[in-house]
Amino acid sequence: MGDSEVEVTRGASPNPGLFPPQSHPLGFSMETWAENWWRYLLAIPAAQNPFLTQSADCSVGQGGPVFFIPPVTVGSVNLSRSCIVEHGKAVAITLSSVLNDYPCPDPTFQPAPGQSLFDFLLAGAVSGNGDIAEIDVTLDGQPLNDILSYHFASHDLMFFKGDLSLQSSVDACITGTVPKRSAMMPAAAVLMVPPMPIAIPTKPRARL
Repeated sequence: MGDSEVEVTRGASPNPGLFPPQSHPLGFSMETWAENWWRYLLAIPAAQNPFLTQSADCSVGQGGPVFFIPPVTVGSVNLSRSCIVEHGKAVAITLSSVLNDYPCPDPTFQPAPGQSLFDFLLAGAVSGNGDIAEIDVTLDGQPLNDILSYHFASHDLMFFKGDLSLQSSVDACITGTVPKRSAMMPAAAVLMVPPMPIAIPTKPRARL
């Protein structure tokens, strides 16, 4: 992968080992990569989904130039996961994120009169994850700075198609038939590491 294929603007970055929050790695904004992380996760069947099974294969569903690190289960304490990242791939990890999607089986889940669908969904996503005051992260044993600057929210409706087997365990609004309209508030630190020179294991950890 040539230097022209990966944009790395170091001047504005609080963390030299990461793509800066304002950058466009591989031609897409960090917001778009955060949305793609959700598309990756929700497309994997429940039986193979690494969000539901700690020992699941990290490589399932990975097909593009970015390797998405699967999350550990919410509420996990001192868990680790090892993944083999292919040479030449950037690495993305979402530390905290909320996806609010529509339509849902609940008939009352509707925008208020005069409220746009985007504003309705984003408000729900923000309320679900807007109270995070601090996130501590280390990379290769070194603490990262200003993680809250890596928070991103959707600027428009995003679309995804989730696997129907996730309906009971992850998202009751998944229909498995047509693309869903969604708004995302990754009060989500979405961190991206530029492509690694060799394939190495990565071990994301969750600690409370």
